[in-house]
Amino acid sequence: MPLCRAVLLALLLPLLAAAEAFELKDGTQINGTLVRVSAEGAVVRSDVGELTLEWGFFAVDKAVAIWEGQLPKLDADGCAAFAEFAKKNGLAEKAKAGWEAVLKKNPDHPTARNELGFTRENGQWVKASEKKNDPPPQQPTPPPQQAAAGPKTNNLRPPEGTPQSAIENDAKGNLLLEEAKKQRGDAIDTVEKAIKELEKAARTPKFALPQYHLGIAYQYTKEYDDAQSALEKALKINPDFFEAMTELGDTYSWLKKNDKAIEQYDRAIAVAPDYALAYREKGIVLIRMRKLQEAHDALAKSVSLDKTDQAADQILKMVDNDVKGPGWKKPYKAEGEHFIVTTDDSQDTADLLLKHVEIVYTLYTKIFPEAEKEGIKFPVLVFKEMKDYQAYGGPPNTGGYYNPMMRNLVFYKQAKLSDTLLVLYHEAFHQYLAYYLEDAPQWYNEGHGDYFGPSEYVEKSKVMYIRVNPWRLGLIQQAIKANRCQPLDKLMLMTQDELYDPQTVGLNYAESWSFVYFLWQYKNGQYSPILKAYFKKLREGAGLKKAYTATFGRSPMKQIEQEWKDFIVGIK
Repeated sequence: MPLCRAVLLALLLPLLAAAEAFELKDGTQINGTLVRVSAEGAVVRSDVGELTLEWGFFAVDKAVAIWEGQLPKLDADGCAAFAEFAKKNGLAEKAKAGWEAVLKKNPDHPTARNELGFTRENGQWVKASEKKNDPPPQQPTPPPQQAAAGPKTNNLRPPEGTPQSAIENDAKGNLLLEEAKKQRGDAIDTVEKAIKELEKAARTPKFALPQYHLGIAYQYTKEYDDAQSALEKALKINPDFFEAMTELGDTYSWLKKNDKAIEQYDRAIAVAPDYALAYREKGIVLIRMRKLQEAHDALAKSVSLDKTDQAADQILKMVDNDVKGPGWKKPYKAEGEHFIVTTDDSQDTADLLLKHVEIVYTLYTKIFPEAEKEGIKFPVLVFKEMKDYQAYGGPPNTGGYYNPMMRNLVFYKQAKLSDTLLVLYHEAFHQYLAYYLEDAPQWYNEGHGDYFGPSEYVEKSKVMYIRVNPWRLGLIQQAIKANRCQPLDKLMLMTQDELYDPQTVGLNYAESWSFVYFLWQYKNGQYSPILKAYFKKLREGAGLKKAYTATFGRSPMKQIEQEWKDFIVGIK
């Protein structure tokens, strides 16, 4: 069960610099001020607001020149992104300079050390050219698919007597599945190829391994009923298959059957008491059940068994942070019908933000049915200062985030109320949607967050209006004109990793927003019934591909795509 990523939104930072012209490789010039650079591109403040110019818009030499000039201001990860970009484009010397810049920020950065020819020996980084020519000690070869930490297991090996053809089909399917996890395009197609190979292997009686791999593959495509069926078959063949028990627990969790998920994790732990992953996944489900002390104990056990699992360690810290709270000396609280807003700023701020978030809630319910939340009110934490927000765990360069595990919304009060509300309306939608479609496709979730984000409440008429998103419009208009957009079917089949690809994340966000905006607003919602049918399919348990095929796949997508482009480019 992967840890969900926090939503990243650009901030309007008041940096002073001279205006300049940024020339794109298609000849277009953007006049503005460079605010910052990141893995996704250069953020430029123009007369229409801030634009993220993806690096692919620039000729490589111009992209490198802009990015390289900002290296002293970047952290280690930012310098590493530059080095990877240079390496990808065959600029060895620039890449070397980037990795050297990384080491100035973080001397123990493993990738930078490896790229510059270092290895680690006896706790010290040593240049390969400086190493003694002693023969390396012999290391035992790990068994196929054996986890780095945890109990020894034969569950991930084919049993004796398994036909070679079935072994090969299973191995090929598993390799395709691993390949899909690393892909930045067409990952779902690769997973479907993996499923075909695994289904061939699964025809062999008493061969549990392909059913186990199918269970993982179906989770990847969000077809959780199929995942449950495959994993139950694996366990019928091999009742001691504790890895399959853990995956079945994950599947029950996605299906919101938390009690059954816990049963499976406990079953796995009973068979393999040293299996760290079962404790970690159990801890995640206990968080969702708000059993935080039990979650802490499970996660602490996981960390003690596998000290290399950074995810478990981070989630444990997250739980402890939530229990401890922000530590405000004088918190101010406002409680409404659906939300509880707490801040260290003032009672007026708490009251004002509660008023706005309750109003935008009514806007959500006009499009989506109200979720069954078992009487839970949404918690919202608002920091007065950005530095305190970041100290609490707010990701750099974000205005706020929704934590899908802790189910809380955290952000800080910005200088302009409109910017604060944009973050609030965006993140509160994620919080709202998660209660009945927790694993929504990324384009759908982020696109709707950005759709509601710039909404405006007019006090005189007491009406909340949907507005064009100023943080996304300029970039998507440029991308459409330059023919740099994803085809819409590709966008809608993107996995989370694909949508958050550092090279294209800004454009993916902008395209997701623009398509959602088009579907609801074009010709009074001409195509909104397709979107509603798609949402219904998702709620019924259809995966990414099946939900698309049953709705948009039956629609005139070439016509829709052209109308979408014309509509968005025509927005003034």
